[in-house]
Amino acid sequence: MIDVLVGEKIPLILQVHDGNENLKVEATLFDGFGKEFMRVELTPIRGGLYSNYTVDMPEVPLLVAQYLTDKPDDYEVAQDVFKAIPKPKAPEKMIVGEVVDKGTWESDVIIGEAYVDEET
Repeated sequence: MIDVLVGEKIPLILQVHDGNENLKVEATLFDGFGKEFMRVELTPIRGGLYSNYTVDMPEVPLLVAQYLTDKPDDYEVAQDVFKAIPKPKAPEKMIVGEVVDKGTWESDVIIGEAYVDEET
């Protein structure tokens, strides 16, 4: 299983055993329940290595890539499983200060001054 941050590019990569650079290679992507997400073609790099880095990782727990060639009698089906890793959230910021005056409005408005000890 390959971990990929949500929104980052999925590394779709296939190496064929005989180095053939003249194949049409396609990856079919499925979610964890077998529902087809999309199909993309892989580009030959060299020496039988094919790749595609154009698909963003969606917010699904798992994505399965199934690699097929245009010569299914000569090459077995291969697959990769990608696990979505949520992007880390930015830490929440808190303002610390002192109350100078509580407004007399009906709402809970507080007027105050905030002091910043250090920038983060």
